[in-house]
Amino acid sequence: MKKTIILLIITSLLLIIGCTPPIGIVSGDSMEPTVSNGDLLFIDSRAETFERGDIIVFEAQYDCECLTHFKRVIAVAGDAIYIDIVEGNVYLNGEILDEPYIMEPMRTSGSFMRSGEFSRENPFVVEDGYVFVMGDNRNNSNDSRGNGPVSLERIRGRVTIR
Repeated sequence: MKKTIILLIITSLLLIIGCTPPIGIVSGDSMEPTVSNGDLLFIDSRAETFERGDIIVFEAQYDCECLTHFKRVIAVAGDAIYIDIVEGNVYLNGEILDEPYIMEPMRTSGSFMRSGEFSRENPFVVEDGYVFVMGDNRNNSNDSRGNGPVSLERIRGRVTIR
């Protein structure tokens, strides 16, 4: 609540001086506990490069409906990723990814990663022009595990203030 009030004050001041910052409003709980439903987020829409750990906003096409998502970048071009659903771990370039930001241990790998063609010995490698994203609330997130990597062309920006 306090963060929302501060963001509203900052936004009001920017509007008074003639600046219109890109703002996103979170809808859903796929990024809990990092951001919550209804949170206001400032977005750097000029960002062109994205790093592991960044929270991005992107447009996703599902069943003829275009939806805006906020997710965390887990892997970038050239990274090898494997999800071990039994252990609940994400392996990035052969190492277990340290994820203090996730809500709870992961219980699902998603249909894309579950296709049977990926293993610890044969991980998925992110192609140029794409990032692999996941929600921090892994058990309630529609992300790259089910839909594959996100094209850089669909990314609208990086969250800068939350």
